[in-house]
Amino acid sequence: MQKILESLRNKLQNMMQRGGTQLKNQSPAHERHSQILDISELRRRGLQEIFNFYSRQHIPQNRKFEELEEAMSQIDLGEFMKFCKDFEIPLPKLKIQEVFKKSCVMGHKPLKYEQFDGSLTRLAVEINKVKLQEINQKLKIIDNQIRMNMQNPREQKQRFKN
Repeated sequence: MQKILESLRNKLQNMMQRGGTQLKNQSPAHERHSQILDISELRRRGLQEIFNFYSRQHIPQNRKFEELEEAMSQIDLGEFMKFCKDFEIPLPKLKIQEVFKKSCVMGHKPLKYEQFDGSLTRLAVEINKVKLQEINQKLKIIDNQIRMNMQNPREQKQRFKN
């Protein structure tokens, strides 16, 4: 499993490197719009590869061929949790489950590729919310220390003299 995951990461890095050199080698006459499309296409391909890997992790037994195809084109909550663990998403499990549920059309249904792509945006928002809360807490502590120092200026002068 780890070998497959490492292989996928290497493929994604190689695709990004090849895509980056292709963009550098383009003539200045190409529009910036075409470069953005190339980058977004590379992102889509990489995400599709990751989605395909995780969607095929749990293959259900005793299903018809059509049902298997459907099941292998979706990611359920367990596979989504495994994805988040493998990519070291710094969120608690309950928050990840909440993101999954918000991304689903009907609560606990598995995610299709488009929903999976949207869930990554939601994960990023949640990660940044946590980081923003931590930064705000640190700023409040600093603000309180500054206020305390401003209230006691004589005490501060004595500290600097010693």
